[in-house]
Amino acid sequence: CIFSRAQVSVTATSGTTGPTSYANLEDAAEAVNTGLPPGAVRLPVPGPPTETLTVGFVKSGTGGASYSNVTISPAPGVAATVTTNMGSPLLLFNGSSNITVDGLNTGGSSLTFINNSTQASASCVSFTDGATFNILRKCTLLGSSVSTTSGVMTFGAAGSTVGNSNNQVLDNNIGDAPGGTPANGIYSLGTAILNNGGNTLTGNNIYNYFQPGMA
Repeated sequence: CIFSRAQVSVTATSGTTGPTSYANLEDAAEAVNTGLPPGAVRLPVPGPPTETLTVGFVKSGTGGASYSNVTISPAPGVAATVTTNMGSPLLLFNGSSNITVDGLNTGGSSLTFINNSTQASASCVSFTDGATFNILRKCTLLGSSVSTTSGVMTFGAAGSTVGNSNNQVLDNNIGDAPGGTPANGIYSLGTAILNNGGNTLTGNNIYNYFQPGMA
């Protein structure tokens, strides 16, 4: 459904199968994290939701989370844009696994994430705390952080036993948001012991980023 504030209608393969409506994508993600829709979960994104809090997913088995996989994609025929202006990630893979974000780019469907904040802690997408085996493909990802230790997309600190590894970032557009030009398109922070390894970044169009000291 599309209202003045777009709603996200969630379906699952077990428990409360739905569809269950949430006011925005963050509320739907929080429901997944607390285990309300278990099993295989689908989150079709309608119209233009505006987020004021991070859309974050934790690892299944953390707290009440009990999903087998989660798929986020635009509703059929919808060019969906998720927008924010906050000094934190818009989309956060927080130790999560088996989350797929697919912009599809077919039949009029597309998916854009925009974080207009220029703050150092801002990003459009972040993998952190040992996020593994997630897929992000065919989306447009736009950010504005001017920090040299951030990016439109960041691979951040490792978890206690594993880095942010074996994720796939495929065929995305990664560039500048209307809020300003980011310092980095993609930034990775790992350690020698728990590095961010085995990630596949293929077919991405990375553009309009700038660090004055590196010019």
